Amino acid sequence: MMPWATIKLGEAAIRIGGGTPSREEKSYWGGKLPWFTVADLEDVDDIQNLRTSRECITEEGLEHSAAKLIPKGAVVFSSRVVVGKVGIAGNDIATNQDFSSFVPIDGIDGEFLAYFLIKTKYDLRRHQRGATIKGVTTKVLEAIDVPRPSVDDQRRIVARIKECMERVEEIEELTKDQSKAQCQVLRAARREFLGFPSGIPLGWEQRRLDELASVNYGISAAISNKEDPKLGPPIVRMANISIHGHLDLSDLRYCPIPKGKEDHFALRPGDLLLNWRSGSAEHVGKTALFKEVGLYTCASFILRIRCLDGVSNNRFLRHVLNFMRAEGVFSGQSRMQINHKLNATELSAFPIRVPPSLDEQGKIANQLDAIETLSDQIRTELSHKLDEARDLRESILRKAFAGGL
Repeated sequence: MMPWATIKLGEAAIRIGGGTPSREEKSYWGGKLPWFTVADLEDVDDIQNLRTSRECITEEGLEHSAAKLIPKGAVVFSSRVVVGKVGIAGNDIATNQDFSSFVPIDGIDGEFLAYFLIKTKYDLRRHQRGATIKGVTTKVLEAIDVPRPSVDDQRRIVARIKECMERVEEIEELTKDQSKAQCQVLRAARREFLGFPSGIPLGWEQRRLDELASVNYGISAAISNKEDPKLGPPIVRMANISIHGHLDLSDLRYCPIPKGKEDHFALRPGDLLLNWRSGSAEHVGKTALFKEVGLYTCASFILRIRCLDGVSNNRFLRHVLNFMRAEGVFSGQSRMQINHKLNATELSAFPIRVPPSLDEQGKIANQLDAIETLSDQIRTELSHKLDEARDLRESILRKAFAGGL
């Protein structure tokens, strides 16, 4: 195959910028013209149809700002914040200043150009500049070499890309369905072993959490991202507790413990760490088992739950607490529209169903641990499949624009 001729992006399309009308002028907002920000688009390897946005502006807002009217069919490309979100205007729209939009000249198919920009976004992200808001300059964008096969070939390539992407989407949907089914396995096992929603299993009793463990808040103090003994020990934050109830210490911060308070705020192996406050109700109650050796502490949005010797098994209690979260027990109790939260007093009074002996608690914990381990392995495998599907999308685009489709 002969190499395709190329044309600079600045010559292949007319660029249109964006802007934001003054927020202080109410007459500029609430109109009929969709006004897009980067948050309105997903970061996906496919073309998005841009018709409706979260906010709209008026004709007056368009006239008195840097925003421009972007016609139907224009290719919309995010050049700042998150570089490489791509859509095609499904009707007349406007955007903020984080976009460059392109109206293709005759001989350049809009979908062909859009897919090419999606393919190119990974290279463009290496050209991002800016300390806080990352972006690609107009100069860099307009200098990109765009392949220019015949229009018929462009449309044939677009059709082939869509066909391949549909196959990838089928793989992704199947994998997501398998992932949802896998998530229900552990939940169903916990329901069975913990006697929910039926009555208290024979021989079990219902006790308050504070009859099984002590419940204390973590430390409230300035946190540093620098590792320095003078700054204090590592501190476990709510971001370190996964939604599945596992501890991830790959991203640690550091915090001083007040003199004389080491025993009160230091964590011990075997402590349970429960996220009692979050911007998302589903995260309230996620609980991890702390196993580390050495001096650590936990943040104020974490409740440290320490099982009482001879009374409760920490692994059993962790399954109970994570099960209660999954069943919506904590989100039903959490308050506030933005910061969903429990408090130590409320949590201490929660009724917990427990077998009478530590031995039985341990046996149940062993069985649930084994099921959870298998569930985690399956989830990891499915996550790898989704990663492979994302890589396949990029591979399809690279192959398409190398003439391989």
